[in-house]
Amino acid sequence: MARTTLAEVKAIMKADLDTVTDANIEAIIPAASRLVTALLGSVSGVSSDQLEDIEMYLTAHMATATIERQIKNAGGSGAPEVNYTGSFYTGLGSTSYGQTVMLLDTTGKLKAADGKRAVSVTAITSFE
Repeated sequence: MARTTLAEVKAIMKADLDTVTDANIEAIIPAASRLVTALLGSVSGVSSDQLEDIEMYLTAHMATATIERQIKNAGGSGAPEVNYTGSFYTGLGSTSYGQTVMLLDTTGKLKAADGKRAVSVTAITSFE
């Protein structure tokens, strides 16, 4: 069961609500909840309030990850000018919400799982 709600996620996403719909957010909440539960749900020392906060920001991150960049402000006279927020990386570092997830996750498990895949190598030592 999800720890966060549409209203809570929208409250932190005010600047991005013109590009993300309620339906987008509602569709992402269960996925964010499952990921938080799988990685952090049984970790001791992580409170239910902390899990709720992580889930809320992870939902916002996932909802805005498809937006190429988050606009900080736009305007200017003459030639159009647009300023973007944050530093641009991949994964959780690509949005301010994902950066907040990494800050809130004191275990480091979400950051460690961010874009990393298990790899194994087998060496063939003889051809008999």
